[in-house]
Amino acid sequence: MGFKRNSLCILPFILIIFANTVFAPPAKRNAQYAEQKLKRVRAALRGQKKNIPTAREILLDLAQNRAKDMKSSDICHVYVYLGYIEDLAGNRREAVGWYEKALTVKGPDIKWIRQLAEVGKNKPVTWIQHLDGGTKSKKSQPTKQSDWKKNIVERIGEGFVTRDRPPDDISPKMNLSKAEHLENFDILWEAIDRNYSFFEHKGIDWQKVKTHYRPKVEATRTTEEFYNLLYEFIRELKDFHSWLCNYREGLTLPRFSPRISTRLIEQKAVVVDVVENSKAYKAGLRPGSIIIEVDGLTVEEKIKKLQPQIRIYSSHRAFLENAYRSLLDGERRSDVTLKFLSPGETLPKIASLTRVQWRAQQPVEPDFPVMKKKFIWYGIHPSDYGYIRILSFNGRMEIADEFDKALEKLKNTPGLVIDIRENTGGFGTAQPRIVGRFLSRRTKVAVSYKKSGQGHTNLTKRDTYFVPTGNWQYTKPIVLITNVVTGSAADLFACYLISTGRPIAIGTTTHGNLTGVGVYVVLPCNLVVRVSNGYVCDASGKIIERNGNAPQIHAEPTIADILNGTDSVLERAVRSLQQKR
Repeated sequence: MGFKRNSLCILPFILIIFANTVFAPPAKRNAQYAEQKLKRVRAALRGQKKNIPTAREILLDLAQNRAKDMKSSDICHVYVYLGYIEDLAGNRREAVGWYEKALTVKGPDIKWIRQLAEVGKNKPVTWIQHLDGGTKSKKSQPTKQSDWKKNIVERIGEGFVTRDRPPDDISPKMNLSKAEHLENFDILWEAIDRNYSFFEHKGIDWQKVKTHYRPKVEATRTTEEFYNLLYEFIRELKDFHSWLCNYREGLTLPRFSPRISTRLIEQKAVVVDVVENSKAYKAGLRPGSIIIEVDGLTVEEKIKKLQPQIRIYSSHRAFLENAYRSLLDGERRSDVTLKFLSPGETLPKIASLTRVQWRAQQPVEPDFPVMKKKFIWYGIHPSDYGYIRILSFNGRMEIADEFDKALEKLKNTPGLVIDIRENTGGFGTAQPRIVGRFLSRRTKVAVSYKKSGQGHTNLTKRDTYFVPTGNWQYTKPIVLITNVVTGSAADLFACYLISTGRPIAIGTTTHGNLTGVGVYVVLPCNLVVRVSNGYVCDASGKIIERNGNAPQIHAEPTIADILNGTDSVLERAVRSLQQKR
């Protein structure tokens, strides 16, 4: 009887707790739910054996779907934990994006976690007291900016490799001896040998490269010659994301032009933009004109001559696209002589022009009204389909904020075009939120690899999954438009979205410059070199670097488009949506 009496005494308290939970206001229930999820996250991240995939999935759900319902201290913790996870993975750009997001949170009881976000914004956070406790070591402690040299991955001779980008004010030493040339070259070769991730994928015989370049290093007479040779040496990696960070003296092509833009269209150098009433315009150059010669050289000969000064690209198609766009570039106030054909004419003309500081507007505005935000243009095409152009990923979560607002305005459209042509990349921070707007379930969107040992094939694998985001999902047909300029973070976005199976991909194959992560080699001479040490594949396992994201439907601009001011690629995208109805 005593047991029953005690049970009856406890029962009201159980009912009160049940009622407080089930019948609590929605906001309170959501806050309680978030607190429970944060407890799971802390359990998953505590100690040395962390369950990072589980923690990441929960945190992304909280950040993308429940931020408005959470206490300021809880959402601030969510953002900092996401930054911490990215720092542990060496994804510094993504980490900084989350720390910056944490610093936008205002409210009570967040002083300590905001201080950690401040630290994370400037330096990687790889140790948090309440998660790592006694596992802290001297190497994992956040360091001051002035102590960046201590936070290294490995030492090679008098040089070292670090995941942190060194300060921009470091200048390479000059007047090195020949012995120092050889010392720095050998350290750089070894650092790349241990850390570069694409030797197998790109078929690079790195030992053969060393055998080819070392005698050239021995023959260099000045440090300027030596650094110029290292510039050529790094180009052997055929990698857009590997470069000399703090030495470019005379190595790159000056970007001055005679107020004309050219592109590779139908295998010709075609003028796509001319300033009206300029000297070029008065000489007869018009959109649609075809360049035949530059300074007495054929277009192919001119590009070959310019090639050493044009930045290395991860794919030949991307190199050609950039080379044709740089065809008329050179020193400021220098002259260039063109032989060209005006539209509709058969006899070539000659024009002598002067290069000035000028760049054409990119991208070209569509011929229907669009609302222009910093990163997003959006509007309704005359066909009634929605249109969103992502200009750049050179922002963080504000890109997702702009995208959400655009999608809300286009909620009732029967289909949507997402246009990332001319988008050269930036950061991937906002992409889970954007792609999640088109998902109905947890979906695998990529596979990434990162160097984990000195051997060329020593890499660790990680699958990436996205979950539905936002208060509702856009379930109607979508088209993704890409071109060869689409690269880096834009290549990543294309990889993610195409891997979901949701869009029809239209356009041309993307650049294919998607390394994911990188390290920095700091040589004894203070030269800093970035080296890619990871890569990203689509959900099927195809490497995006060099290959790019290929469209299902090939479509590219024509000379007729330039002459008529039309966008046949966009029109092809709209027809694809109409066929889906």
